[in-house]
Amino acid sequence: MAGTSRHHKCRSMWQLLKKVRHSMKNASYSLRGEHGLAKV
Repeated sequence: MAGTSRHHKCRSMWQLLKKVRHSMKNASYSLRGEHGLAKV
């Protein structure tokens, strides 16, 4: 039981990280706007 709970915690951490990275990417795009897109 303890092992599964630890695994679940790890999984949720990954999901959170993914969500944060996604939101950060979106934020950077909206912050820079078209200029940022032109750079990339």
